[in-house]
Amino acid sequence: MNAAADAVPTTSGHGSTGRRRGSIRQRGDSLQVRVFAGQDPVTGKDRYLTETVRGTDKPARKRAEKAMTRLQAEVDRQRSPESALSLSRVLDEWLRTVEIEDTTRRTYLGYIERTVKPAIGTIGIDKLSARNLETFYAQLRRCRARLLGAAAHRAARDRPAARLRHG
Repeated sequence: MNAAADAVPTTSGHGSTGRRRGSIRQRGDSLQVRVFAGQDPVTGKDRYLTETVRGTDKPARKRAEKAMTRLQAEVDRQRSPESALSLSRVLDEWLRTVEIEDTTRRTYLGYIERTVKPAIGTIGIDKLSARNLETFYAQLRRCRARLLGAAAHRAARDRPAARLRHG
């Protein structure tokens, strides 16, 4: 039997776009269930969740349909294993693949290791929200203000003319 001809695509619950959400196809003595899980945020490639159901008879097909429904629900909940990547892991992959000069890469790595990862690196990329980022940016602004203030006082202490300007 031709596996491609035996594939049964489904579009259930995917709105009006009509993009296939999954298919069931015969692979030897079993059925392969495959569900589209979105694009990988790092590589841009399509991702799929797959499951194999033993057998090709009517009960096996029913089990495959149940598996497809479960996988589609998993995608809808954004709980596919690939979507649970942490921001830290995504940044590591980005640094590994981005085309930049070595000195720039080292600078970015320093910022990421010292600042980003300790603060928000453990957050799952699928859980990262605008609120997380705004809170992080606010912390950076507060730290910067404290550092700039300390630098201004230190500079005033070291230069007599600067003391007149900074009080």
